[in-house]
Amino acid sequence: MLPGAGQRLGELSMALERSVAGDVALPFGCEVVYALETLNILRALATPPSSVDAMTAWFQSFREQNGSRATASVAYDASFDPRSVRRQFGCWLAFVDALEALSPQESEAFKANRWFLEALDVTPMTKTYKMLVLLAMIAEGRFCWRQFKTEPGVEATRERGGCG
Repeated sequence: MLPGAGQRLGELSMALERSVAGDVALPFGCEVVYALETLNILRALATPPSSVDAMTAWFQSFREQNGSRATASVAYDASFDPRSVRRQFGCWLAFVDALEALSPQESEAFKANRWFLEALDVTPMTKTYKMLVLLAMIAEGRFCWRQFKTEPGVEATRERGGCG
């Protein structure tokens, strides 16, 4: 389509800009003239989607094909980086909630405890004891979402076990 353009979007975009700047060597007697609207269409087609746009399209496609939402680990296995949604959404669950993929109860629980889930999302898991302690607390009934409905430091850690 364009002289010097490869198969990838980035190569096509660069070749388009070289062509517009007149930096493309054409054989003697050849000339390429692009109308402004054609250039705008080609630029739009040659622009790679943002990582969030690509992940959104993949996530929605996954949901349609599988009848369930993808987890962050499934996205990672599909070569998407779940961390790429942090800048725009804050965390993976906020991204999923924005796509209306959480049930009403899940969405309410997420919104009530967003600060905790965002903190958990960015906590380095280089030492596995953190997740093991959290799982053990949940298994023993010593961790309850209801005790985390306020911001950190405001009755967030009560001297009681479980949800009782």
